[in-house]
Amino acid sequence: MTGPLRRLRPPHPLDVLSAVWSTAAATPVAWLVKGRRLTVNIDGADVSLTITDFDPRMDILRLSVGRLGRVELGACDIEWADNRIDRLTAVLHDVHLKPSVRPELVAGPVHLTADIPADVVPVWLASKAPRLSGDIDDDGVARIWLARRPHWGRLEIDARLERSTSGTATDHPADHSALWLHPRAVVRGRRRLRFPAWTPGYRFPLPELPHGLRVTGIEFAPGRLHLSGDVGQWRLPVTSIPPL
Repeated sequence: MTGPLRRLRPPHPLDVLSAVWSTAAATPVAWLVKGRRLTVNIDGADVSLTITDFDPRMDILRLSVGRLGRVELGACDIEWADNRIDRLTAVLHDVHLKPSVRPELVAGPVHLTADIPADVVPVWLASKAPRLSGDIDDDGVARIWLARRPHWGRLEIDARLERSTSGTATDHPADHSALWLHPRAVVRGRRRLRFPAWTPGYRFPLPELPHGLRVTGIEFAPGRLHLSGDVGQWRLPVTSIPPL
């Protein structure tokens, strides 16, 4: 199970963001142009990515003179070991350098999106419901089936995110966000039978995520899974940035 579990633990989007910005602080900003391929180290693992959006105002020298406001960053083809995220974007608001004895780069809120290849779906299902397998087809339709009985038919599903309404994981455990999977139709051979709207779904509780990340959306798209989330505030100690 070591290989599949590694696939379920991708680099946290904020860790990727921190690593890219740290690299920017030690690299001529002009080098970080669209299409540039670079490798960053996250928790001892080498993560390769291609820059798609980078604001040159993120230069440490420019940050020292004031606020940047809204900044957009993006990367694609994010790879580590034999795993991959197709695309990651971040929109940072109120970006500024907080002066103190230990200065920090501060931004908030931060809105994140990620496109994950469809082949992560069966791995995730195997960890949550070992009897099931699934995929996302070229039309963006998500399907699940019994792993040992695929000939019994495939269930087309929709996903709905149930968000926490109040409290914390400690105060209100029942308020945790969850993913609801609702059956839409069953397909066997050339036959497709639609289910009524009131057909009950299956609830997958979502774990508490690091850095205060909150999942805000999930969509199935052709060959991929599109996720979105936000963070109230992101901080990066300037002392953690390699010297120029």
